[in-house]
Amino acid sequence: MAQAWDELYARWAAAGDERRHRDLQLAARDSQRAGNNPSPADLEWLASALADPDRRWFVAMVYRGQPVPRPLLIPMVRAGATDCDASACRRFVEPCVETFGSEAVVAELGRYAAEGGERAALGCRKCSYWVRPSASFRRGIRPKPKLPDAEPGAAPDPARDSGSGSS
Repeated sequence: MAQAWDELYARWAAAGDERRHRDLQLAARDSQRAGNNPSPADLEWLASALADPDRRWFVAMVYRGQPVPRPLLIPMVRAGATDCDASACRRFVEPCVETFGSEAVVAELGRYAAEGGERAALGCRKCSYWVRPSASFRRGIRPKPKLPDAEPGAAPDPARDSGSGSS
């Protein structure tokens, strides 16, 4: 399937480079369909592509608006954290938040910040802005993730406690 992913990427990249919007949409649709149920070989190609400065944007597009497979959580989060642009990392982080919840993404950002050095820590801080309930959460499609308890001795946060329905 690696050859198929190479072909899908080439179609997508060529359509984008030549500003052929209809072809770009068709390539994106076909790529997203292929990403729905990836095989182990597909996951290997996708994870490798997330480490490539050009192909990672393709993988971000594949999982925009659809669940990210569990084996791609770490490479997706790290691909976002390696981007210098705080707005661009959104494309990698938000699909992971929608699929796994903010707690899983925060945990991975923390691991990568701790082990990846100063540059990784800076990238993780930039990505953390996008780790919040996404539009699908706000529309009520999925329940909001449970927020961690406040630090011991901290004042209660009324914004966090409002609307929880528990007492």
